[in-house]
Amino acid sequence: MPESYQRVVALARGQDDMITRCEARRLGMSDAAITVRRRSGGWRAPIRGALVVPPVRDRVRAYARAALAVAGGVVCLLTAARLHGIPGLPRWAPQEPVDVAFADPVAAGRRRAGCRRHAMAVEPRDLTDLGGIAATAAHRTLQDIVLWLDQCLSVPMLRAVLRLGWLGGPSSPPSGAREGPARSSPAFLAFKDAVLRRNDEGAGPGGGPDYWRLLDAVTASDDVARDDRAPAGPGPATTMPVVIAPVGAMTAGRAGRAGRPLGGRQPFAQRT
Repeated sequence: MPESYQRVVALARGQDDMITRCEARRLGMSDAAITVRRRSGGWRAPIRGALVVPPVRDRVRAYARAALAVAGGVVCLLTAARLHGIPGLPRWAPQEPVDVAFADPVAAGRRRAGCRRHAMAVEPRDLTDLGGIAATAAHRTLQDIVLWLDQCLSVPMLRAVLRLGWLGGPSSPPSGAREGPARSSPAFLAFKDAVLRRNDEGAGPGGGPDYWRLLDAVTASDDVARDDRAPAGPGPATTMPVVIAPVGAMTAGRAGRAGRPLGGRQPFAQRT
């Protein structure tokens, strides 16, 4: 086996089974050899300029790395949600493009197959490193999906997140009581207020009051359906580590929205 091929494979294994064409050439692999591997060796080019080398252990990570390696930016929205392991998402398909955010509208406007670009500024506090992949943090990813993606995707996702308790659930009975008026968790209130605040500032088209009324209605109908069934066993134990919500998630400027307390920083869920 050629030494150049072994070097290319070794580098790819350290990069989620991905290597750029430029890296492969620098390690001594010719374009002709790359073409042979693509035709008969199972190598794929999810985005022009990058290659994935089988066996691929995690295609979402491999494709995300490929997009960042050749296009730059920050992984966001649906792709970031998959990397965080957020539940309630549709099944991934190989043709699904990688969502990448760019602060520069010109860079966001460029087209490249396999990469879905978004003009979206991301503050350092809303970034995280997922094993070498720059992505929006979990709290920012959840907000962005509610604000920017279709409700048929965001509502099931958020309901699944709430069922797992990652945001404390939309509501819960008083402590120690089996019955009584439900009250929203501080984590959920912080998340909801952050989304509404960003929507007021022009983010979206979604995430406004109508979205939360829809979520409440769907969740209520689901609760009624569960009440009609036999009692279920203990819920899933999956949790997200608790972190502190970004400053400004709940601000005095939101006082006009009834029913949401004001205050400082609130804990809510985020995977880092």
